Amino acid sequence: MKKLRALVVVLAVMALTAAGTAFVLGRTTNHVAAKTVAAAQSGARQDGVKVHGHWTVDVRNPDGSLASHNEFENALVAGHGNVALAQLLARMHSVTSWRIVTTSLDGLQCTYGSYLDRCEIFEPSIPGGNLTVSSPTTVENFGKLVLNGHFTAGNDGSLHDVTTYIEMCPPTYTPGQDCIGETRGSDVTEPFTSKTLDPVVSVANGQQVQITVVISFS
Repeated sequence: MKKLRALVVVLAVMALTAAGTAFVLGRTTNHVAAKTVAAAQSGARQDGVKVHGHWTVDVRNPDGSLASHNEFENALVAGHGNVALAQLLARMHSVTSWRIVTTSLDGLQCTYGSYLDRCEIFEPSIPGGNLTVSSPTTVENFGKLVLNGHFTAGNDGSLHDVTTYIEMCPPTYTPGQDCIGETRGSDVTEPFTSKTLDPVVSVANGQQVQITVVISFS
């Protein structure tokens, strides 16, 4: 009889221990699952393709000495830059060229041969253009888009806004092939990234403005 009571006590203890272990494991599993769901939801809110534009603007005197060095970040132009990306990825357009356009509120203009005009940098396909477009394969700026070029001021003034533009043609045109003026409405020009400068960048007559834009994705 004593042996029977002892066996009952042992079985009861084992049952309670198993129940307690199952309870703890259940709580632990539920807690881990809840944290996993929360992390996934948080990640869904934070994930997304981001476009970064890092600008370097150096103003140099006619003798080559540095007058000012300026660095800043800019943003994708909503409703334009994202549309251009989507259409390029969907093969609705091909890239014709890039250009860097500046805006001045105090009359800054640049020299283009014998005349003055708004300060901008365009590719060599346009006479006088010196803009280079590359995606380096070395460690520095690997996997990024790099635009680089310069212009010379024809009078005193300031840079107030800077914008990169992407010019596109129908997909039947090879990249770099110009369709402007060939078929009405066939060419599309979209502002890609832009920045309003604060403070502005001051430039004097005869100074050269060297601009590098590094566009990256994350």
